Amino acid sequence: MNIILRSANGLQIGQRREDGYINATAMCVAYDKDLSKWLATDNTFELVAALAKRLGVQPKSPKKGNSAWTRVSVMYPTVVVVRRGSPENGGGTWIHYKLAVPLAMWISAEFALLVSDWVEYWLATHQNSVQERTSSNLLPTANAYLESSQMLNRVIHTAIHQQTNSLRSALKALESENSLTASTHQNLAEVEAEDINLDAEELKRGRPKGKRSHPDYEQVTAYIKKDTYQEIKISLLREGQKREFSELVQELLEDWLKSRT
Repeated sequence: MNIILRSANGLQIGQRREDGYINATAMCVAYDKDLSKWLATDNTFELVAALAKRLGVQPKSPKKGNSAWTRVSVMYPTVVVVRRGSPENGGGTWIHYKLAVPLAMWISAEFALLVSDWVEYWLATHQNSVQERTSSNLLPTANAYLESSQMLNRVIHTAIHQQTNSLRSALKALESENSLTASTHQNLAEVEAEDINLDAEELKRGRPKGKRSHPDYEQVTAYIKKDTYQEIKISLLREGQKREFSELVQELLEDWLKSRT
């Protein structure tokens, strides 16, 4: 136990460095006071109970046969700590530093001011070192938590980025497919229109190749109009037949000639 030694009325009074607890037994011995009388008062009991509540310390059940002055240390053993032995060896009753000033006031007003200085000095110096040690102990845990949080953020960011890229690729593929389909339909329509127009122009320019001249050929070309050809062409395409326009014209001419003989 690391002890800070204070001096009062020619005697040394210990204060624990780690939590600021002060040896109440030594305080009373320095001024020939009986600590048990102060602990037995109702005011002291109420003060200790209020401090314990603030610190979150739950009271323990008192035992039968406890004296008035021992009930405080029995019910709140972490606020009023009793150790065997003399104050020189770390024994005696140790009280929370917030109780040290009220005890010193009960002893004397001048002593209360002195103890108040002790407490203020400890709060300004040693308490900071305690907090630093506590912070240093928690530092590895905090760093581990920070690293895990950063790793989780990277994983989430990567997953979102990959999903976004997949969606973009799918959207581009869909747009490309739609564009290709529209272009294909347009090209087919243009090719078919070209085919029809070319076949019609070929019919206008003259008789089909390989067919001998006939005096009624002009009448045949007049009979086979563009609209009629388009209907025949579409009908042939639907049936899956792949006959050239010239062959179709030849068949029509032959049928017409047969009807004339």
